[in-house]
Amino acid sequence: MMTPTPAPAAAKGDNGARTVALVGDFIQTQLASHRKTWSSQHSTPPPPLLVGVQGPQGCGASLGPHAGPCSSSLTPRTCAGKSHLTSLLPPYLAKSAHAISTASLSLDDLYLPHAGLAALAAAHPTNTLVHGRGQPGTHDVALGASVLSALRHGAPVALPVFDKSLFSGQGDRSALVVPVPERVDVVIFEGWMMGFGPLASGEIEKRWSDPAFADRLDYDLPFLKQHSVEDLEFVNQELAKYEALWKGIGCFVMLRPESMEYVWQWRLEVRLSLRHLMLPSCGLGC
Repeated sequence: MMTPTPAPAAAKGDNGARTVALVGDFIQTQLASHRKTWSSQHSTPPPPLLVGVQGPQGCGASLGPHAGPCSSSLTPRTCAGKSHLTSLLPPYLAKSAHAISTASLSLDDLYLPHAGLAALAAAHPTNTLVHGRGQPGTHDVALGASVLSALRHGAPVALPVFDKSLFSGQGDRSALVVPVPERVDVVIFEGWMMGFGPLASGEIEKRWSDPAFADRLDYDLPFLKQHSVEDLEFVNQELAKYEALWKGIGCFVMLRPESMEYVWQWRLEVRLSLRHLMLPSCGLGC
């Protein structure tokens, strides 16, 4: 991959318009390449280009992308949000010269129903990583794979919706869905751990036991030290199952904070906003 080159900063107060234009143009370039490659090998219509959008929870972008041939990264300073970015991309792409159609899916909307989350927590009473939403193991991977398969084949599909306001902020799958009645050009799939893979066996214990590991972090809170190796290993093993969701991703957009310290600030802002909206118990996956 080419060395990323910083793009000019977005204008303050533009509501992400500069970022959306840069990412939207990147997606159009990738879509053209995707279609060209497909048509050289197949006589059937190309499947949608699956675009993965990844960034830490609460992460947003105020700066433009660093462009490589197969990925685009953004270095954010302020909290605009993956969801905010992905909500602005469909109208931008629809207005493009090729009138690109899209469907958007969030990893957050693939959470287990409330009963499933409660059962998971009960099965692992000492593992607070799965006492709430967010971590590997708290999503319905089979549902996600089924939805992505339908989108890939152009079949009508109902995208799930997870309502975080239900059960006093613990959340539950909504009865509402987002219908996608026909084939689209681009599927935007966003989530904080998009594309992540598990660490090799023994690597977690090695890092957990390394007294110098925290010194190599760019934030003061060594999160993994708050949990046992066994609890971390469980989440690591669950993460391996998510490959079924990542395998069809054609290109990535990564929201990359200049420092992980920003993430704690952004998540605090999200929690305060949810508290204002009377969601007192949002769990790890707010």
